[in-house]
Amino acid sequence: RSCRIRLAAERAAAEKAAAENAAAEAVAAAEAQAAEAAAAAERLRLEDAARKQAQVGAQQQQQQQQQQQPVVTKAQGFDLHLSDRSNSGYKHVYAGKPSRKGRRFEAKVRRSGGGVEHLGYFATAVEAAVAYAKAVTPAPTPPTLPDRSPSLGRKKQQQQQQPVV
Repeated sequence: RSCRIRLAAERAAAEKAAAENAAAEAVAAAEAQAAEAAAAAERLRLEDAARKQAQVGAQQQQQQQQQQQPVVTKAQGFDLHLSDRSNSGYKHVYAGKPSRKGRRFEAKVRRSGGGVEHLGYFATAVEAAVAYAKAVTPAPTPPTLPDRSPSLGRKKQQQQQQPVV
């Protein structure tokens, strides 16, 4: 009988030791998972910070390139309207986010009566400024030609063309 009690006590001690070992292993596994999760979170934070820094660097580089580009004052026969207040450097030309087609600059015209006419999106600020200049520049008037109607005789036509002294 004492042998049975001793065996039962040993079995209970072995089960208790196995349970303690399993609990210790579970705690160690949980700590390892927590450490891995913390390391992954730190990696993500560092990657996010690096991505943001790269975006800021790219924006600064783009701004420097825009500032270094010479300002075009005349294009396609039109005088372009410069502006210090516009982010593009041209009057009524606005720089925005690039679209899928690469058209970043928007041109608008304010019409009398308070209306706004959208001229379109353009790849460069100069293209948009040309569109604005075309929209606000009045159409040239055709030159007046001397009257050469058939009712006038040759002498009268010659008299009209000769300056009076």
